[in-house]
Amino acid sequence: MRTTSYRFIKLLTICLVMISADLPSIASTESPTFAKDVAPIIFNNCTECHRPDQVAPFKLLSYRDAKKRGKTIAEVVGERFMPQWKADPGFGKFHNERRLTDKEIHTIQKWVAAGMPEGDATETPKIPKFPAEWSLGKPDHLFRPAKTYTLGPEGSDEYRCFVIPTGFDKDVFVKAVEVKPGNRSIVHHVIAYVDPQREGRKRDAETPEPGYVSFGGPGVRRAEWLDAWVPGMTPRRLPKGVGKHIPAGADLILQVHYHRSGKPEDDLTQFGIYLADETTTHKARVRDISDNKLDIPPGVKSHPAGKQYTLPTAITIYDVMPHMHLIGKTMTADAALPNGKKIPIIRISDWDFNWQLPYVYKTPLRLPKGTVIRMNATFDNSASNPNNPSNPPVRVRHGEETTDEMCMLFFTYIVDKERIENAGRTDKLINAAKGLRALANVTGRLKQRFDTDKDGKLSSSEQKQARAYLEQMRSAKNR
Repeated sequence: MRTTSYRFIKLLTICLVMISADLPSIASTESPTFAKDVAPIIFNNCTECHRPDQVAPFKLLSYRDAKKRGKTIAEVVGERFMPQWKADPGFGKFHNERRLTDKEIHTIQKWVAAGMPEGDATETPKIPKFPAEWSLGKPDHLFRPAKTYTLGPEGSDEYRCFVIPTGFDKDVFVKAVEVKPGNRSIVHHVIAYVDPQREGRKRDAETPEPGYVSFGGPGVRRAEWLDAWVPGMTPRRLPKGVGKHIPAGADLILQVHYHRSGKPEDDLTQFGIYLADETTTHKARVRDISDNKLDIPPGVKSHPAGKQYTLPTAITIYDVMPHMHLIGKTMTADAALPNGKKIPIIRISDWDFNWQLPYVYKTPLRLPKGTVIRMNATFDNSASNPNNPSNPPVRVRHGEETTDEMCMLFFTYIVDKERIENAGRTDKLINAAKGLRALANVTGRLKQRFDTDKDGKLSSSEQKQARAYLEQMRSAKNR
């Protein structure tokens, strides 16, 4: 009897301990509601794009909107496909990060699994307000193509460049830019270039329709990157004293990436610029670090590529934007300081060509002279890559076409010690360096093409073939 009572008391004690220990988890299984738990997540991370006249295919402004798409929302956030933010955590801190935490994802999934209860509607936060027109107010100058462009219903994506004269009779410095797509259902992204030599006009004149088609860049040699727009991007002003330069008489080239909708669509995208309202002391530039020697064999799942660049002077970086094409897989960039310290720049572990974002640092990166910026990437040229445009896979090299590849890291920066009055001298040095790099690239490609005996140099007969090839290319260009 005593033994039975002892065992009963022991068993009861164990049960009480287990129950008390499990009380927090029981409480935590209470179903989240839209009003209290889910609405703040959606309003803060999704509604900016999921609202009328924006690029997203449906709106998320109410409980009814969210419930209708609940299962889809749970699926895409669980896969981290949405919200779109490709930069990995812990590798740079950026403005406007649209990355859900594990807890936020779990909250949405639990809400859907529980039947998507609304909860107390009075607890629903107010729908966020967004600017009806321009985020930074009315632009100082507003540009747009001379004519509306009509995109055909069928075919692949189109990269169309529109040439727009600025009419500036003097140099100006730009603090910010903002793009306003005319038809958000077909405009995927926009890149603006400055064309100081007005070379884009020649290409535009070759086609009867507005603009001309060019994938990758604007298709002219001396155009310089000004800025870019992607859905959900919030424009930002450069810091005091810093501006991007547009020379007097320069043209703008707007490269618009169009998705086709299955029916004819009209678009007239606008582009606003905001001028510096104070004395500009530092010229903001955009440069890239590129691996132009890509040669990716078919069937390789993780082909390495990369480049590094040693800073000849101290600079400050404000934003960064990786760029690859369809079979890009990963990209990582860091800065190795002269003292041995390593600073993360950006890392993307799951590249997606359709979501190329400029990432703006919360705190600009100040990098001293002698810093080595290292950019490393991988490419998946296997048949198992669903993004591979070739089936079966083929050898892929560097190039401008969709089925070619690129490996580039763009960044906006200033030279710390430079001032506007001597910026022209720096530009000449930069252009000279670009010319040397271009010459090296051409020389490398000629060696690759005409070094038939693979001895690492061109013999006299091989040089003759290379010269004939260059002359042929020059003649074709001048026709």
